[in-house]
Amino acid sequence: FVAVVATVVDDTDSDGVRGTAEFDCVAPLPAPPTPLLPSPRPDCDDDDDSLSLSCHCRTTLFQGEAFELCVERYDYDTSTAACAERGSRLLVLKSNQHRSSMVSVVANSQLVHAWMNGTDRANEGVFVLNEGGPVPFPGFIAGEPNDFGTGEDCLELKGNGMNDARCEQPGAAICGP
Repeated sequence: FVAVVATVVDDTDSDGVRGTAEFDCVAPLPAPPTPLLPSPRPDCDDDDDSLSLSCHCRTTLFQGEAFELCVERYDYDTSTAACAERGSRLLVLKSNQHRSSMVSVVANSQLVHAWMNGTDRANEGVFVLNEGGPVPFPGFIAGEPNDFGTGEDCLELKGNGMNDARCEQPGAAICGP
């Protein structure tokens, strides 16, 4: 779409030309935003107070395993509980290929970041899974982890890798096996 502004000038003079027009073209208008997900299922209740994310998740497969990107934005602990309620857990990356696949899922959903499994709350700089044990594939983006500002203790998938973030900030979640 292009918006055109027209100004019609009544120019009656010796040359006899009437109704000349001047046009100014304006930059293309942006396309309307693409919705992240299809419309909610008819059985979804917006007033439901449970942590169930089934109305707000999109499933993707990676090497035969199902992962769900849930765009409802919760803090880290609430996202962890919501994944557990679904019988899963926050994302645990397994390889560079897995990281690349999940980064694409997040980016294609027009999100900036999504929670994944791991914190360094107990020991700064040592990230462990919520279930215990080390994070198996540390794929941090350049300059991370940095515990910036008021403390960043929870893992998120951001840009092309992992980032430490404030656990209290709202974010989408990736639930999986």
